[in-house]
This record gives sequence, C-alpha cells and structure tokens, in this order.
Amino acid sequence: MACCENLGHVLTACAGDRGTAKDVVKAYVACTEDITTIPAATDHVISSDIEFEALAHWWQLDIDKVGSSFSFASEGEGQSKQYLNTAIIFIAGVAADVTNAINSLIRGQATFLIQDKNGNKHLIGALDDGADVAIVAANDRNGYTLTITWASTNMPYFYTGAVTIA
Repeated sequence: MACCENLGHVLTACAGDRGTAKDVVKAYVACTEDITTIPAATDHVISSDIEFEALAHWWQLDIDKVGSSFSFASEGEGQSKQYLNTAIIFIAGVAADVTNAINSLIRGQATFLIQDKNGNKHLIGALDDGADVAIVAANDRNGYTLTITWASTNMPYFYTGAVTIA
C-alpha cells in the first residue's frame, strides 16, 4: 500500500455525521481460533459478516460503561511505527459464573467487538492475530477489569456486519 494512499480532507462534521461519544457501551468476544473468515475492509469498514466454525459465535459481555474505554495510539519510531489498540472494559460483580466465563481469556487469543455510544463497532484482533487480555478482579469496585491490547499497523476496523450471539 502506498504511503498516504487514502489521505484526504477531514471537514467539520455536520450534526449526526460524526459523534463525540467516548463511552464503550457493549462488548463481544470470540475465540480467534473459532473465526474462519474476516472479510476485507473497504475504506476501513468491514461490512460483510465475520464467519465462524460450526456452532461458534460471538459472546456478549455485559459491561459497565463507567470504567470502560478505548484508546488507539500510534507508537514506535521512524519506519517501525504501529498502533497499540487498547480497550478497557469493566464487568460488574465478582461471581463464580463470570470468573468461569472469562478465566481462559488470558491463555489464548480472542477477537473483540467494542461498541461505542455512537453504535460504532471496532474490531480488535485479526485472523491468527488475536488480542491479548489481562484480567484484574478487585473488591474496590466489585468487578473485573479486562485490558485488551492488540498491536497492528492499523487502528481497528469498523464492523457493520451481523453480530450473532448464542
């Protein structure tokens, strides 16, 4: 891809075109190994459905938007730059069923859809390159903080395809 290939004007947004929502309001997770196809993006948007192995699908994580956020920041120097894409999600309520559901995320790679207040879904992870997850269960807020990181040459793609859950 040529450098600056998609460079263009960024004009002031008209009402409704570009929101200023900052909160993460929904999150979905899938095991990266369960995903068979992530369609190609056009203009940084994946509009076709992500395909899964038989019986696999997205899992919804009920999150508390207070304490949940995302940050897509470039890092590195010279020609060695990339993005460190980070999402922090908070799941309220320390409980055995929640621990059981999220426990294995630290031992594998997962792909996430992080939805913001504007309804934008950001895809964090790729085929054979899922996100890393760090989990902290703490009593101060009585919940779990999941820190999701994924290094890539791009910020996460926007995803407008279907989100099939069990």
